[in-house]
Amino acid sequence: FARADNGTASVDNSGTIDAYSYANVAYGMLAQGAYAVASNSGSIIADGVYATGILADGYYGATVTSTGGSIEAFGIYGASGIVANSVAGDAVVVNAATITASSRLGAATGLMASSGAGSTSGRCPVWAINHCAMSLMLALTPAAGATR
Repeated sequence: FARADNGTASVDNSGTIDAYSYANVAYGMLAQGAYAVASNSGSIIADGVYATGILADGYYGATVTSTGGSIEAFGIYGASGIVANSVAGDAVVVNAATITASSRLGAATGLMASSGAGSTSGRCPVWAINHCAMSLMLALTPAAGATR
């Protein structure tokens, strides 16, 4: 976990992460700040009521790079393998890891890049299993001139 309200929050994993929460959200890796950067070449398992393997949440930009290993997210009510989210900047995911997202009663998303004002991009091999499964990539960017 890294947080930087006025700077860049950066997390890096080259080993093994096992994150479990039987009462709430399990995050394998979490970077949250003005800018968020997450890098992974290891193995991640997140298992909880809700589970996310890697989350980069940056106001001005979010980037996730996973060069290998595996990412597994198992959540009762929802699971996400990789999420890059930015309000005002670009959200980018580059992935070479195997991603598995599985949820018993909710949505399972392998990879998601979302941005309120910037652009989104990503590539990866992904498996999403169960209720409301979304595989490959879900990219959310509002149309030019759109308001919320």
